[in-house]
Amino acid sequence: MNELLINLSVVFSKPTGISNYATNLFPCLQHLQPTLLTTNDYLNFNCYQIPDNLTPAQGTKGHFDRLLWTQFKLPIIYRKLKSKLLFSPQPEAPLNTNCRYIVTVHDVIPLRFPKPLSPLTSYHRYYIPQVLSQAQHIICNSNTTAKDICDFYHIPANKITPIPLAHDANNFRLLDEVRNNHQNHPYFYILVDTMVIKIYTD
Repeated sequence: MNELLINLSVVFSKPTGISNYATNLFPCLQHLQPTLLTTNDYLNFNCYQIPDNLTPAQGTKGHFDRLLWTQFKLPIIYRKLKSKLLFSPQPEAPLNTNCRYIVTVHDVIPLRFPKPLSPLTSYHRYYIPQVLSQAQHIICNSNTTAKDICDFYHIPANKITPIPLAHDANNFRLLDEVRNNHQNHPYFYILVDTMVIKIYTD
């Protein structure tokens, strides 16, 4: 029995925000012994192979194919593997099925700044509200996004958990000399390769 499925259908070779989020998150869930829905093989994980034409690499067609796969193929996989929960690192999941799922919402920018002819606007207005209303729970990256989900989609706040994104400690760190010299200032520094970036907290 594969109780937890993690949908990695959006992950491909080019780094994107959601792809990076997904690939950095799922290793932290290894203790739950999930099954990854993926085109890749990951050491020490159960992997269920899915089509490789469902990503942004295929443009609009990839998005459309992924939505069709999510609605019609994913529920079959869910039942076949006798799963109890699906986690999707983006707000996509099978509708009107017995699939129980948790999704992550990263932002609602297409509703904050709508473009009437954009497919993303329709996607956020008509598809995502149904996904969120049927979800067991919703994760988001910030309190602002949590408020937007409540305001735009009328989802109750107790169904949403904001979890701020972490940093990669292998690539980002606070410089010791900066920490010692600027303890009382409302900003922090990070080192990216050899470049120091100053980030204000106010």
